Parts: sequence; structure tokens; C-alpha cells
Amino acid sequence: MWIPYEEIRSHPPDFRVKYRFYSENQGGRKSTPFQGYRSDFAYDGDDTSITGNFAF
Repeated sequence: MWIPYEEIRSHPPDFRVKYRFYSENQGGRKSTPFQGYRSDFAYDGDDTSITGNFAF
């Protein structure tokens, strides 16, 4: 079972992330992500097609 960060660390999160998952038709996922799913992400303005870097 997924346990929220606040419970594990007894500390509020440092930041929040708003994910947008692309549909299969948009070249994205074939299935819906599940609770506690950890995904790579990029910051607004990053061009990962050039750098190939994602934040973890």
C-alpha cells in the first residue's frame, strides 16, 4: 500500500508536481497509472528531446 510522503518523513512536501499523462493516441501510455506510480518528469521549459534528461 502506498504511504504518503508526509507520513513517512513526518514533514510536508517540498514541492508539488502536476502530471499530465498523454493518451495512447497522443503517443503516451496504453494503461492508466496506478496509485503511488512514480514517473519521470521534466520541468516546464525543458526540452528533453535535446538533453535527454528527466528529473527523478
